Amino acid sequence: MAVAGSWQRSLCESEQVRVQAAQKHTLVWALRQRPPTDWNLPLPQEKDK
Repeated sequence: MAVAGSWQRSLCESEQVRVQAAQKHTLVWALRQRPPTDWNLPLPQEKDK
């Protein structure tokens, strides 16, 4: 079954690429353990003078 081995190999290679890409880009919430203290405050607005 050379055909079955071929698609299994390509699936394995694409899965390795996917896992490597996921490891390269860390999730934001993995880096930040809790939200910023001012998350509920409105964003600062520039006032027209």
